[in-house]
Amino acid sequence: VKNIHNPSITVFLPPKEKATGVGVAICPGGGFTALVYNSEGRDAAEYFNSIGVAAFVLKYRLFREPNSPYTLEKHVRQDAYRAMRLVRSRAAEWGVNPAKLGIMGFSAGGETVAMVAYGSGKGDAAAPDPIDRLDGKPNFQILIYPGPLGIPESVGADAPPAFLLVANEDVCCSPPVVQLLQKYREAKVPVEAHIYGEGAHAFNMGKRSIFRSLKTWPQRLTDWLTDSGILTPAAEPAGVFANHQDVGLPKITGSAAYDSLTKAYTLTGSGNNIWAERDEFQYAYNLMKGDFKLTAHFEFTGAASDPHRKIGWMVRDSLGSGDAHISAVVHGDGLTALQWRPKKGAVMSAPENEIRALGKNYQLVQLERKGKIFTMRVAPKDGTQFETVGIKEMDNLSDPVYVGLFICAHNEKVTETARVSNVIIK
Repeated sequence: VKNIHNPSITVFLPPKEKATGVGVAICPGGGFTALVYNSEGRDAAEYFNSIGVAAFVLKYRLFREPNSPYTLEKHVRQDAYRAMRLVRSRAAEWGVNPAKLGIMGFSAGGETVAMVAYGSGKGDAAAPDPIDRLDGKPNFQILIYPGPLGIPESVGADAPPAFLLVANEDVCCSPPVVQLLQKYREAKVPVEAHIYGEGAHAFNMGKRSIFRSLKTWPQRLTDWLTDSGILTPAAEPAGVFANHQDVGLPKITGSAAYDSLTKAYTLTGSGNNIWAERDEFQYAYNLMKGDFKLTAHFEFTGAASDPHRKIGWMVRDSLGSGDAHISAVVHGDGLTALQWRPKKGAVMSAPENEIRALGKNYQLVQLERKGKIFTMRVAPKDGTQFETVGIKEMDNLSDPVYVGLFICAHNEKVTETARVSNVIIK
């Protein structure tokens, strides 16, 4: 495919009975003089559909064609961001979870991916086109023999988890994989790399390779998507909450369940923290608009573990790991606090982003929204009298917002369990 002046995506959806809610935008290679559309676009999309993943093949503008008016940094970046935002704008129609949308690039397509993988991706709130207001950052990236352009000097903590694959004898594109692997390790961001002994460049999806290892490399990707918790089917509703899932890709999968007899919820979750610039936790939630008041009784169950483990109410702008949110939090050591990230990508710290209750070991927690104002209140278990913990105005939580219960272990190697009862949303 050549002479692309009107960028577009072609939609490949899996059968409904297979759909997992995961989506991937695919950027074929071709050296920016053409697109290897069939072998690195259509074939990749058909593979994704076979494992229940929606695929969107991007035709981006080619800045190396003769007399091309385009550039990598401007036009190709625009095309990649637009693809991500367009898919998120029609996520419900196409059955994609906006928090499980990744991007894949082959060769020059990997350089296209680099244009959107390491920036904030934040949309323009004042854009006349509502699509351009949406988040454009991928939740994960897949790089297959990626070219060297766009490799960052360092990888930030908010970089998307990465799957990297290349042949060692690929003179062009094995060095970028080695460089990225080291940068990801230094940043402590999840990464998996496969470097094959033979195969040179452009083995595509492996169908025509003479090497057995390359013929089956897509299975390595399926394994990674599964082991990372990306490739999981949509969960059944839990009580009044229509959805529940892990946010931030914790290493151990969490859960949410509702007991109709006791009218209580049991949440399990792992994850490093909900702090600094990145969150990992289990979340049971609904999308809501307008004012509301949330009340529930929270308690950890089982033996005491990390004093910084967290449960509580959370309101989020979206399901990305570094997005704006405000939370009414009960910690494992009894510390109770109102905590927030004022905007996407902001680094949470104390005391700037929290207000602590004067006492400890409260179990009844309330979070109320009126316009942009959020108020947290707490009370003893008997609920005799609520006291205000703090009030915070949030400018970056616009309707609809994600509203629900969360649990975080504060330790990626363990799972914590909590019981939540007397849940009232009004």
